[in-house]
Parts: sequence; structure tokens; C-alpha cells
Amino acid sequence: MSKRKTREGAPNLPQETLERARRQAAVDRGELPSEPEQVAAPVPAPVAPKPAAAVTANPYRTVPASQRRAVATARSSDRRVRGAQVAGARTRQTELDADTISELLDNPTVFVSEQQLKTEYGFVVADLRNMFTLAAGLMVLLVVLATVLPR
Repeated sequence: MSKRKTREGAPNLPQETLERARRQAAVDRGELPSEPEQVAAPVPAPVAPKPAAAVTANPYRTVPASQRRAVATARSSDRRVRGAQVAGARTRQTELDADTISELLDNPTVFVSEQQLKTEYGFVVADLRNMFTLAAGLMVLLVVLATVLPR
């Protein structure tokens, strides 16, 4: 069996991520004023034109590796920016306090009649009825099999 390597003092996260987390924790504790994160738009890598008569061993690999890496880096940073935007929107939507929730529950803005619910969710009642019928039938089958089959 191989021994497990110990990583003393070596974090699993990049230093930049750790610093950003520490800053965010300080803002949450109220030690620092909140600063809006400035996310720079990714700069797309320039695409080099293909040579007219380039003959290589693999015709699908005409783009140099450094350029492929630059494009991949730009795509990943674009995903991070979009992820941060979605996460920010998600936290803004879920920030409701108890007073707001009770106010919304006490004063609904849309009244839905029972007839509308029956027309929109009638399939749920039908599915529940079918599942109950199936469960009852299987229970009866189990009882019949238990009495008919010998041990």
C-alpha cells in the first residue's frame, strides 16, 4: 500500500481565490466596506489566418497550441463571469425577510379559483388515483399469492 502524501501548508485553492474569500468574509463581518466586484470582460484572442498551403501531419491541428490555450482561457473566464452574474441574481431573488414573506402571504396579488386549479392540475389527481389503484391491486395480489402458494 502506498502512503498518503501530506500537504503541510499547501492549500488546495489558488492564492487569488483564498484572498477573495478572505475579503468577502471581512465584508460580511462588517470589517470592510462592501465594494462591487469589477469583472473585466474577457478579451478574445486574435485569430491568426490559416496559411494557404499548409500541409501538416494532422490537417485538423493547424491552430498552434498557444492559441488554443488562449481561446480556452477566454472561454473559461467568460463562464466564470456568467456564473458570478447568475449567482448574484440568485442571491438577490432569495433575500426575503420574514415580514416581507408574511405580507405577501396575507395579501396575494393573484387569486386562483378552485376551478382553475382543477383544470391545470387535474392530471395530478388522476395520477394519484392510478397509483392508489395499482398499489391496492398489488396488495391484493400479495395476499392471494400468500394464501395460495405453499411454503
